[in-house]
Amino acid sequence: MALANVTRNGEGRAGISDVPKVVLHRHGITQIFNAVKKCERSSEEQAIYLVKSTRNMATPITTACSLLHKANYPATLQASGSRGAPRWISIDEEARFQQICKPIGSFEYNLGNTVKLLCMWNNENRVLVKIVRADTPFVWEEIEQDLKPNNSSDKLEVGFGEYTAYAYLNPSDDGSKKLAVVVNFSFH
Repeated sequence: MALANVTRNGEGRAGISDVPKVVLHRHGITQIFNAVKKCERSSEEQAIYLVKSTRNMATPITTACSLLHKANYPATLQASGSRGAPRWISIDEEARFQQICKPIGSFEYNLGNTVKLLCMWNNENRVLVKIVRADTPFVWEEIEQDLKPNNSSDKLEVGFGEYTAYAYLNPSDDGSKKLAVVVNFSFH
């Protein structure tokens, strides 16, 4: 199934007219729109460009994810790069799930009403974990540009304590990946 049909809209700019009937995470949708915006060509050339750019994403790599949640609020899933991430993770729980990277994997969890945990990784063993305030806007492309080799950490001070997060990404012999993410909270 094609990701989308590319057409010209009334302004003469590239547009996407047919959104597929599957749920795409925010990052995937943004990639498609960016690919179209960067390409000032005819509709046919744009369609070829999109097909070629998504072929690069077509080599899926399975990532075995482990998220150890030690923060002070349950985690609720807001976005995920593919199916499998649990919708809810209790405090002191370790959630194990699989994600398919093509070539990026990602998830976003709310920790209560004030903080978000963001994690993104790619097929080149680069990873980034971020903790941001819930009202802080973020752009997945900016997070993608900041990916670090093999591991990442972040912290966020809040009025009554500090959140910390660590992410470790390791390749397996069979070509798959293992991602371990730990999020903690400590009171001042």
